[in-house]
Amino acid sequence: MVEDPPAKEDRDTTATDSTGTIVPETGIDPTIKQNALTVAEAQLTDVDRQICVKAYIVGTAYKSLNNILLWPPFTSSTSILLSDTPIVTDSQTDETIDKNSFLPVCLTDRASIRKKLNLKDNPELWNHQVYIIGTRDYYMNVLGLKKVLEYEIVKAKE
Repeated sequence: MVEDPPAKEDRDTTATDSTGTIVPETGIDPTIKQNALTVAEAQLTDVDRQICVKAYIVGTAYKSLNNILLWPPFTSSTSILLSDTPIVTDSQTDETIDKNSFLPVCLTDRASIRKKLNLKDNPELWNHQVYIIGTRDYYMNVLGLKKVLEYEIVKAKE
């Protein structure tokens, strides 16, 4: 009996090279990626609109943006924070960071995506750039991204 291949959302598409460095994934249509929004642009889009965002995974939050964690070790696996710029550890502090510049992303809608994108289990993704497709919706008392459908890791921090 031939077994069906795993559903697209259950496939492990994260790849690493021989040194353990994450290799860019493929999967999101190039046309969609060309039209990806920045975090600043995404924050201006309407609720219930499906969008693609290209940004850096810079941290996590718990219940609201008042409870953010921007440096490892990360303790939450249910959300990530996106930013248009990576976190620079030697010059930024919690007090100097504008919390309004983050886009919170809910990872609870699909277990397979949460498993692969959360920083608690995947701290190596911190400050990696990513494309994420999801629906604009209220999350953590602000407009964020929910119902994540697809993602693609682009590049590591420099």
